[in-house]
This record gives sequence, C-alpha cells and structure tokens, in this order.
Amino acid sequence: MRLFSNAKLRSLLNKNLAFFCSAMFFISMPPAIALSSDNNAWRCAVNIRLSDVGEHSLIEYFMTLQVKNTTGRKINGVSVVYKNFSGDVIGNTQLFCDNKGEDVEPGSYAECGRSLHSVEPEKLTRGDFGQLGANILDQLQALSTVQFCDVLGFTYQSK
Repeated sequence: MRLFSNAKLRSLLNKNLAFFCSAMFFISMPPAIALSSDNNAWRCAVNIRLSDVGEHSLIEYFMTLQVKNTTGRKINGVSVVYKNFSGDVIGNTQLFCDNKGEDVEPGSYAECGRSLHSVEPEKLTRGDFGQLGANILDQLQALSTVQFCDVLGFTYQSK
C-alpha cells in the first residue's frame, strides 16, 4: 500500500482541500495509553488515512489503540467496544496488532488498528459531491466522537 502515489488522488485533494482540512480538524484526538477510571477502558482514536489499493484510492477511517500485552502469551489482536466521552457505545470491532510483522510479546507494547470504513474519493468527482460529501462528514462526525475502547479480550498466536 502506497500513500499519496496516485495522481488522481493528489488532484482530488487539491480540488477539495477545504473539505479534507475541515474533516481532519474533527479528528484531532491522538491515540494514547492512558487508562480512564474503568480499568478496561483505554484511550483510542479514529483518524483519516489516504491510501492507494491497486487502481483505487481510498479515504479510510482508521481506529488505533496502543496496547500493552499483559497476558503472558503472544498476542496479535484485541477485541474492543468503542465509546464516546459519555461512555455511550458506538460500536465494536477486532483490532489487529502490528509489531513489525511479529506477534506482540508478553510485556511489550504495540499499535493495534483497523479500518472501520472507507470511501473512494473518485466518487466525489462524479457530480454528486454535495450528498456524498455530507454523508462522509456525517460518518466522520460519528466516528470522531470515539474516545475510549473497552478491551474485551485478546487474540493469541496459533500454535
């Protein structure tokens, strides 16, 4: 996967820079490893990633969570319920941990993440930018309220 290598994506970004800047403004909470008052609730965030997949460019809403493996076994994923600041559940997902291609050793930290939603920006140039842009902003607004992830469990290395 290559970031910003597609000429169409760069052109689209130039044409719709104001839209993307305002969208990125809404996602300003970076991931952190601070715990809330609930021992299973960790700070997590949803960010925008722009990428090329084959011939298609994608705008991805990507959730990240910094995790410490406290299990005593190698892990490669974590199951979470994600919530807003008030503690209302927004959704749940399985995050995949990438520790330089290796499973996460006991006592080690790693970033776990997953794309929650993706949009092809080429659709923005098809004349229906108004409605599609509004839909993207609505989805972004809902995902930008994500503040905490309750860790439900871990995915262990298969033997």
